[in-house]
Amino acid sequence: MRLPVALVLAALLTSPDAAAGGEDVTVTWLPGAARTIPRTDSASRDAPVFEYAYGPAAYDTIGGEWGWLLVSGKGLTFHLGQYAMLPMENHDSKRLFPPGQLWRGMTGGSVSLSLDSLAHSWFGTSGAFEISITVSHESDHGDLDDPPGPTDIPKGGGGQAVCPDVAIRVPITNEFTLIARIQDRIYMSGALIHAPGVDLILRYALSERLVPQIAIFGEGIFPRKDSARNGFLVRLMMGLVIPGKIGEATFFWAADYGNGKGLLINHREFRMSGGIRYSPFSW
Repeated sequence: MRLPVALVLAALLTSPDAAAGGEDVTVTWLPGAARTIPRTDSASRDAPVFEYAYGPAAYDTIGGEWGWLLVSGKGLTFHLGQYAMLPMENHDSKRLFPPGQLWRGMTGGSVSLSLDSLAHSWFGTSGAFEISITVSHESDHGDLDDPPGPTDIPKGGGGQAVCPDVAIRVPITNEFTLIARIQDRIYMSGALIHAPGVDLILRYALSERLVPQIAIFGEGIFPRKDSARNGFLVRLMMGLVIPGKIGEATFFWAADYGNGKGLLINHREFRMSGGIRYSPFSW
């Protein structure tokens, strides 16, 4: 990741406009959000947020994604960010809290480049177009008496991965905003080869403090083991977002069908849940 970071920083800090004083380049340490288009609105269970939900069993996430550095100028914005997550869930326990039968440890770093001038010319001043690369690690743990079969993916869906993604934010009207993201987790180790995914999010600004939202996330799961069958997950999440000065809280209902997370990756089923999530760094 060092080479892309160095190239972007050099382009911004040594730009002719900045050197001539025509356009300021601003450098901000600890800017808050790690991206111009944060991942916190995603319907994915891997969104870096604080979350608790129930259905068909309890699950929660302690997580966040934050920025270390922001450099902006010459119609571009560069972010250097990091995320860390501890998702936990129950499998066959009906206990409401705390979920703890299964858990995953997830962390990683990201570099993002937002093409501000291009996005504003295409989508208007509230629009955004961002390219990111994330390097991630996931380890899966828990007590699950479920020996893998010949067509199962062994040892969960963890490993080391590189995930490029492209995201856009498009204001459709003054009230409606569409966010879209395409990505692909390409694994360097672990039981999977790659896992491409798509995010679609529609937000309606009912007021400054009430924002209804609907989000859809889908991903494919392609294992390294020849005899293992491919997997997928499609998840719909509908909720009411309450923006504030220190982030956003979302009360949501979700339904999904497909493979589970972590050690439950071979459990393909339909699930419904309801809960709350909180993100300290949102757009």
